[in-house]
Amino acid sequence: MPPEPHYQNVRQWAQEANILATSEIAYTEVVSAFSQKVRSGEIGWNHVSQILPKLNQLWFGRLAVVRIDPLEAAQYVLSPTLPLRAMDSIHLHAAIAFRSQLSDYSVIFCSFDRRLIQAAKMYGFRVLDEESAKSGEPLKA
Repeated sequence: MPPEPHYQNVRQWAQEANILATSEIAYTEVVSAFSQKVRSGEIGWNHVSQILPKLNQLWFGRLAVVRIDPLEAAQYVLSPTLPLRAMDSIHLHAAIAFRSQLSDYSVIFCSFDRRLIQAAKMYGFRVLDEESAKSGEPLKA
């Protein structure tokens, strides 16, 4: 199975980062994506059983997992200017919460979803996205 588009860029950005953070819902989303690929026949369960230990090592080792308040995240779903899907609002809220806790760091948002990218930019994030990947933009600018 070929790697996801921009896999190498995202991997490089992750290796260069001082801290990696994600919302607490991301684990379920990743496992769901694996399950969808199994159901579609793109990969087998044996492949997933090889990947899950690596995911667990990353999740419980390197990632800062940001706990969020779903009631606060709902405000981004209700925004009349840029309504987000439920999970995207959780990711944006987690990034905003994480940034508020780490004022000494420059928090960079990474996504390949256009609406979520637009929302992150509206909230003042530098964004690593498909354009950044295509141009080979380094993490540290």
